[in-house]
Amino acid sequence: MGWTRGGDTVGNGGVIWACRADAGGQKFYSGLLTDLFEAKEQYGLSIIESSETDPLKLYELRKQWLQVELPDLYSALKPRFEYVEQHRSMVNAELLSTRDFNNAIKPLSSLCPQGQWQPLNIANFREEDQKILISSDLWHSQNLPTIDKAALLFHEAVYFWMRTHYGSTDSDKSRKITGLLFSTLPTNQIKKEIANVLGGYPDRPDGKYLCIIKNTRRNQIYVSYEADPVEGSLAVRTRCQDDPDANWCQRSSVECDEIWDSQPFKCVAENGVSSKIFTGKGRNLLEAKFNAHVSCFVGSQAQGVSTQFCPDFQFMECR
Repeated sequence: MGWTRGGDTVGNGGVIWACRADAGGQKFYSGLLTDLFEAKEQYGLSIIESSETDPLKLYELRKQWLQVELPDLYSALKPRFEYVEQHRSMVNAELLSTRDFNNAIKPLSSLCPQGQWQPLNIANFREEDQKILISSDLWHSQNLPTIDKAALLFHEAVYFWMRTHYGSTDSDKSRKITGLLFSTLPTNQIKKEIANVLGGYPDRPDGKYLCIIKNTRRNQIYVSYEADPVEGSLAVRTRCQDDPDANWCQRSSVECDEIWDSQPFKCVAENGVSSKIFTGKGRNLLEAKFNAHVSCFVGSQAQGVSTQFCPDFQFMECR
């Protein structure tokens, strides 16, 4: 399922630029979510304004906007939103860096006269713990804008989608997409810009061959899109080796298939416990099966149902 170095082993972080005192001081003077800061200063976007002071209410309002304006994207993110909502956990601790954050810019020193800007994790998302850890101190601080907190929850859902659906290993594209979703750009322009971020195919990265491998203990699938099947097989095996239960990766079961330009295949996966139906489309049969599995895996997690009962590929209905 595209769980990679940004995933189980290391964690996946939501990062802010924090203005804190020099010499290791802990006082938090102000903060900027990197997604929105980069959207404004790196990509020249204007960010929406709101008088709402409750970040959870603002988060819900923006979800409603997404459902109306970009229903296909909302449908893809919906189970990820549900997962984030059900698994977030406030912690009275400072979160460690997850090393999945590549930045090109930082705020001007003049905007932090009290000290210096530091990249600081406000959230850590670790699927194996079934928790999204959020720093209580930063979340409840009045020095972090409400809109940044709402965008943080979007970031966690978007990044979850990018990891499970695209095999993303860092948060770079997720931060840009989150910034776009909180921008004032017209809907059609946002849709176009997100397509540019994802690549030529609207919901897949570049790569002529799709390769997958399964961790049988977790019923979890790793994915790689590469130029040829040899590269794809090596990449997906490497990702599976990073799994905490790497001994359960079935190396002999690596499957690769060539990608085409259209979506002629559709598969159905039914969770054997909840009997809920999940579907997936693909540019080849393997991709359709993978997408159906992703839908079942993420949807079952969001509902608190065992993912072990998402069916193996050979038991899916496809056409």
